[in-house]
Amino acid sequence: MNIHKITNFQQALSRLILNACFIPNIGLFHGRMGCVLFLAVYARHTQNEMYENFASELLDTIYEDLNKELHFNLEDGLCGIGWGIEYLVQQGLMQGDTDEILWEVDQRIMEYNPLRISDLSFRRGLGGLTFYVIARLLAVRETEKIPFDWNYLQSLKTALSQANLSEDPENPIGLKNLFIEVLQGEKHPKIDLPPILKHSNIQLDKEISSFGLDKGIAGFLWGQLLNITICTKGGINHSFIEKGIFIFEEKTRAINYGIGTYIDQLVKTIQTNHLNPIIIQLRSNKTDSFLIEEQDGIKYIYIAPIKNMDFNSDIEKGNTYYYKSIFYLLYPYFIMYKDLFFHLNHMHEGELAQILKKRFPLSKVILTVHYTNWSFQLLGNKSKFHQILINPEEDEYKSIINTFEKEKKLLHSCDKIIAISQHSYKDLVELYQIPSNKITLISHGIKDCFRNLTGDEKIDLRAKYGFQEKEQLILFAGRLDTVKGIELLIKAFVSLISLNPSLHLIIAGEGNFNELLSLATPYWSRITFTGFIEKKVLYDLFSICDIGVLPSLHEEFGYVALEMMMMGLPLIVGKTTGLSELVVHEETGLLVSTVRNELANTIEYLLQSPSVRYKLAKNARKEFIEHYCINKKMSNPNKYITLL
Repeated sequence: MNIHKITNFQQALSRLILNACFIPNIGLFHGRMGCVLFLAVYARHTQNEMYENFASELLDTIYEDLNKELHFNLEDGLCGIGWGIEYLVQQGLMQGDTDEILWEVDQRIMEYNPLRISDLSFRRGLGGLTFYVIARLLAVRETEKIPFDWNYLQSLKTALSQANLSEDPENPIGLKNLFIEVLQGEKHPKIDLPPILKHSNIQLDKEISSFGLDKGIAGFLWGQLLNITICTKGGINHSFIEKGIFIFEEKTRAINYGIGTYIDQLVKTIQTNHLNPIIIQLRSNKTDSFLIEEQDGIKYIYIAPIKNMDFNSDIEKGNTYYYKSIFYLLYPYFIMYKDLFFHLNHMHEGELAQILKKRFPLSKVILTVHYTNWSFQLLGNKSKFHQILINPEEDEYKSIINTFEKEKKLLHSCDKIIAISQHSYKDLVELYQIPSNKITLISHGIKDCFRNLTGDEKIDLRAKYGFQEKEQLILFAGRLDTVKGIELLIKAFVSLISLNPSLHLIIAGEGNFNELLSLATPYWSRITFTGFIEKKVLYDLFSICDIGVLPSLHEEFGYVALEMMMMGLPLIVGKTTGLSELVVHEETGLLVSTVRNELANTIEYLLQSPSVRYKLAKNARKEFIEHYCINKKMSNPNKYITLL
């Protein structure tokens, strides 16, 4: 594995872009306003309007959070924010009339009587207030009208005459005299950063927790700006490449299961067509900001979550900020390609799809529908969902309808949609009203990993994992969620174990074990909870178990069932949606309803019928080889390539 080295400057810039929108402090010294100033200056240095756009959007978030309780001070209050805007305009980094933009700020500042301000400091007192007023008086304006009334300015003049500003060494030398000169109409150069921010010499290390100009990441970047060579594309040298395929995944539980397997197989498929996709893992725990690795010719970009993302009351707003930050962070990599393809895999990525499409209107956004949120919430009860759609105004269903509408908006914003099953294709057309010519049905496929073990090899492999030769092993694999039917399986197992003490249930997956252990009382020793296990170990278990049981209440497709078929493991699955498409009853497996007695009876029947197990296993493997093995049959993968 090759880890791409990123310079300290690029690493710091990545951290700033990723976190800027989430900085609670909106002020000049420690908050978003300081970041805005750096980004605007950096945009000029790089001649890259992307950073200018980000600075503008970040400034919008400051306006949104500008509340009337904000203190007047320069450090993190009104004066600092107002001074920052004045700096942007005077330096030609932003267009606008600051008398108009800052009118409300000036009015609020004049509510503070300078003669009553006892704090003389630059950060929070009279010194900083004076620094702001001077900047405003120096603004370029067509009329002689000034932003503060004469009485206020005279009060400030009197307060300064009585104050000893040198008590605070951070106050710029000659600040009092400069105010008098400017008040008298003398001309002075454009305003510049105060000395304590302009010469904030810090070293970038893990201890830097601030993102602002004062001993923060923005300050570090500003200090480094004149000492580095920057190209016009934002610091990345590259040649122009024809086709860029970016596959997005998010570090969620699903990435350890079906979606993760899907992306692995998708990458292999694309590679067989001599293309190299780039995998982007969002909310990754592999880095605190930004990391690039390369393995087997595939580039992986890992982007951290936001640790201080405090948007519990407005998750949608938080996601919007996060995806905007992601876009600006990845923009230099996107523009390396002539043709862009963005492949999404999660139904909550609507904001990301819209940002990508807005910024790159000629790109193609592809979405694979691995799940729908309403099916999780309703445990796959489609008839119930139809009733909700008829009566969408009922309060108890508003969250489901809201999620459905967001999914619908995402689906309509994408250029191409991949359905992984017939029922999913039908739902997209009928429920989400997606044009059929926009949808491509591509069933899952996986690389064949079957191992034909001898009887002795199976015995040895059982012993390796602590299982006896004579035990009858039942295997469940997947997330320990209600929709997977895991509670139903444990209840059925408990009803069987008293009659057949040789039974042993293996539950491979992660989740909340507490309730499941309670359901298993008192047969805990006959159930093995493995937690999440790597694929090699899971396939070993497939090889040594007698039957696999997946009594899901709903599955969009059923990746685990497909893997069990590949390994020749006799199957019992829930008679639901994707699984009923994948498994042919009494031919490649057995379908059961979500009734405990039926499941228990079916398990008992299959365990007592070795000839039936042999037939189902043989047919299931044959079905896999003929229709789902990407080694032998490439029709489905080739369908994907035609989308590019």
